[in-house]
Amino acid sequence: MIGFDGMDAMLVRTWAAAGHLPTFARLLETAAWTQFELPPDHSSGMVWPSINTGLPPAAHQAYFGTRLVEGTYRLRPRRLSDLQGVPFWYQLAEQGRRIVLMDVPFSRVDANCGGTQIVGWGQHEWDGRRESYPASLLRRVETDFGRYPIVPSVEDVWARGGPRQLLHALLQGIERRTRILHHLAGATDWEFLYGVFHEAHGAGHHLWHLSDATHPRFDARAHARDGDALLQVYSALDRSLRSLVEQLGEESALMIILSHGMGPNYNGNHLFPEMLTRFNRSRGWTAPRVASASAVNRLWESTIGRLPPRIRRDAQRQLPQHLRRWLSTKRRQHPGLWRGEAAFALPGLDGFAAVRVNLRDREPEGMIRADADYDAYLDALQSEIQSWTVGHTGHRAVARMHRAATGIEALGLGVAPDLMLWWDKAGVIEEIRSPSLGTARGVSRDERTGEHIMHSLVLLRQPGALVGPATLSGMGIADIAPMLLDLTGVR
Repeated sequence: MIGFDGMDAMLVRTWAAAGHLPTFARLLETAAWTQFELPPDHSSGMVWPSINTGLPPAAHQAYFGTRLVEGTYRLRPRRLSDLQGVPFWYQLAEQGRRIVLMDVPFSRVDANCGGTQIVGWGQHEWDGRRESYPASLLRRVETDFGRYPIVPSVEDVWARGGPRQLLHALLQGIERRTRILHHLAGATDWEFLYGVFHEAHGAGHHLWHLSDATHPRFDARAHARDGDALLQVYSALDRSLRSLVEQLGEESALMIILSHGMGPNYNGNHLFPEMLTRFNRSRGWTAPRVASASAVNRLWESTIGRLPPRIRRDAQRQLPQHLRRWLSTKRRQHPGLWRGEAAFALPGLDGFAAVRVNLRDREPEGMIRADADYDAYLDALQSEIQSWTVGHTGHRAVARMHRAATGIEALGLGVAPDLMLWWDKAGVIEEIRSPSLGTARGVSRDERTGEHIMHSLVLLRQPGALVGPATLSGMGIADIAPMLLDLTGVR
């Protein structure tokens, strides 16, 4: 089982058909596969937990990297301990199957599973412990093959050296990861191997504009001079896949997963809180009090926030990742504002927006009852959002929405959002127009030029199996774990 985190299925299929990704092209012709849309309750941080446990977000509770502290208006970073459910490989281990795990997202080492396990050698935005089983394995791997070159994060490499340094580090990371997987596959007596490449994820976020000729930041001269940076990453991953497939041989069953995709980072998250506040005021659902930012943000703005941008970024890089995440989370919370609103926008999300209703008996100072009032509020809000258009183009602002509950069900949502909305990616969103609320304008300060599109691709090569896209049609992300267990003979 080989995973490619954040690798876009449509790019793979397009570049495979054009001859740029010959390994994927051959597998798409000779294996069973399907591409499917992820359910609208999934964001990027929920995909791998759904793959690994076979559970939906409401059950595994991964949700977002920034999450509410239940029963408060405060935020905290997500912890690995928040995740619920049992990964499918635990059942393999219980049956005595010998497993090899390499950088599986949202996983942890468990000695009870035995086998060979590495977590945190090189993962996208890893927030858990770097460890292995046996305990000395990670140290030996780094001695023999080197440490992961993207340290401490993709954003840091990007800030230090821009696209050229990031591309170099990503390609070096792919090469080292491939050698490690070759070593694990050849030196270990295994029955199930699960390794994940993470490089397409960071490449898609930061190099998208170097590949997409329609993007406002696309530079035709740089593209002609340096080539397509994103395609270079995908081509390197294609070559790595070819070498691993050749090592595994035709007799091995092979599953390949492209977790979720990428597209241009066109979203209205920077305008959404203002539009939501206007909606609340238009219906009389805003308390007469002064909104205040968090104490952490006020302290930040009066100290570090006054430093020149370059010095501020250099200072930030000196902080450990976990402390950076904590500070970022605390700066985004606005409890003084949220407690006085009928609903508020959850911050720090990756290309989509989410609404938390200020519900009685769920929030400390809830304003809306979990009955017909709750349904009426969300009905009106969704109707309002559907009327929004973008700037002078006139295209709709929001492509789809997901409503998590109705009526009293909302009391059981835990920290989940009541409403998620996915922005239409037809173009840059710098102006949202509403017939009833007026126009909100502003430019996003997000440095990422690529953001997630929620579709996946699963490919299965097995001796005697049918081939083609129709052979796995109808499956979804929660079907991967049970299908894999079935293939290994475990109920």
